[in-house]
Amino acid sequence: MEITFLLGNGFDIQCGLKTSYIDFYKYILKKKYSIDLKKANVKALVSEIDNIIYREIYKSRDKIESWADLEWQLGVFTKQLQKQNNDVEELSKRFMEDFETLLEDLNDYLKSIQIQDDVKIKEDFSDVLYTTMNDFFYGVLQRENDELNNILVDNYSSHYNYRCISFNYTNTLKKVIQSCSEVSMPNRLNNSSHSHIFDKEIINVHGVIGRYLTLGLNDETQLATDFFDMSDLNDLIKPKSLENNREYMRRDAENLIDNSDIIVIFGMSIGSTDKHWWEK
Repeated sequence: MEITFLLGNGFDIQCGLKTSYIDFYKYILKKKYSIDLKKANVKALVSEIDNIIYREIYKSRDKIESWADLEWQLGVFTKQLQKQNNDVEELSKRFMEDFETLLEDLNDYLKSIQIQDDVKIKEDFSDVLYTTMNDFFYGVLQRENDELNNILVDNYSSHYNYRCISFNYTNTLKKVIQSCSEVSMPNRLNNSSHSHIFDKEIINVHGVIGRYLTLGLNDETQLATDFFDMSDLNDLIKPKSLENNREYMRRDAENLIDNSDIIVIFGMSIGSTDKHWWEK
């Protein structure tokens, strides 16, 4: 039985990290422009923001609550900029430079708040992890409960194999797994002979801090395609970016999903900029 977890930013937030979009943006505004969102006057301060993406985000801040919202707005910004300006070539170049700055700023911010490499987690999370495995659909409505139980019965196996696809850039899940003393343990439910096997190898489908950090849109319909050349589009459209980075994250994640009997989604907004994965 193959059971796969898709983990999003909600996992990091639940672990106590300030990885929400608004945490990051407050940090950028304060660090780079000395702007406090609670006290700021939009019209007075917008001209002080030299990064056109940060400036457009600032003007649209009431529309952006999550990372998925931010990614969607990136596409909206390209369409707005294309209509408002004649010098498309120069503006698209500026947009990509500022987009790279955003990625660098995000990478630096997350690197500073994630669990540092020299930090040793003393707590053993084995029991927590495997209780989660045993009870992964605890509390769902009765119909879903019955359907999932039927899947488990119909696909009887002596092993339940668990894998994780993380959409986060941080090392949180890796650190939690490293703190576990066991890689497998007997299933304690109903004294059955099943065992749970948890694969410690995580597929970080959008890259990790310092390596292939991926942010952007799902496809060409979500941005002004004729605003950019092909190489820029490959950087802005996530499925293309993943396909081109030669690290096989997209391929491995797709294969894992294809071979899964049950998929558990936790802490994800299921936004339109990840439409590729929801269709998959």
